[in-house]
Amino acid sequence: GVQTCALPIFAHGNVVHRPVPLGMGIVGSVAQSGIPRLINDVSMEKDYLAIDSRTHSELCVPLIAGDRILGVVNAESIHRNSFHQQDERFLTILASQLSTAIEKTRALAAEQTQRQRAETLERVGLALSSTLELPELLKLICQESLTMFAADATLIWLIQKNILVGYAAAGVGTENHINHELPLDNDRQLPVQVLKGRKPIHVQSSEIEDLDNFNIFS
Repeated sequence: GVQTCALPIFAHGNVVHRPVPLGMGIVGSVAQSGIPRLINDVSMEKDYLAIDSRTHSELCVPLIAGDRILGVVNAESIHRNSFHQQDERFLTILASQLSTAIEKTRALAAEQTQRQRAETLERVGLALSSTLELPELLKLICQESLTMFAADATLIWLIQKNILVGYAAAGVGTENHINHELPLDNDRQLPVQVLKGRKPIHVQSSEIEDLDNFNIFS
């Protein structure tokens, strides 16, 4: 598929959340190439992607960490010839500092996530060695999964007499799925696909409409 950089674009006071394919427009081309672009008159650029008709000049520099491009910093002006080489140098320095800050923030977040998951696994391990009944244990696992994966809902299905049965759940909209039954001959149901394929399935939001009436939030 086409890679995109989902950038919140600030258009003269307003924020426009618009996915920009890598390589498209000034922003997309800088995000792909890592090469700054200083545009004195955007109307002269064939690849300019119009977001706001008031924009006449633009300066865009990449956010680079090591050999990776994280994104871009983009400045726009309602005037032509608004930016100069010294502006590009200054914005490049600023982008370098911002890239370092982004990497540190992401590293700290990843470390915190790993620590939380380790603690969750420890709690589940203790529960497994306790005297909890199976329904209580599975409920605990569902609850801990909400935190571990920042999920809105978690369900556990078990096979009973050739039918998948909702056995435990936690989170938004899961109340009615306890004891809910899914026939194993319906290959369009996601839990049935996972069971028969014996491997995880990651469903993008755009693909959910292809599944039969399986929405835990309904």
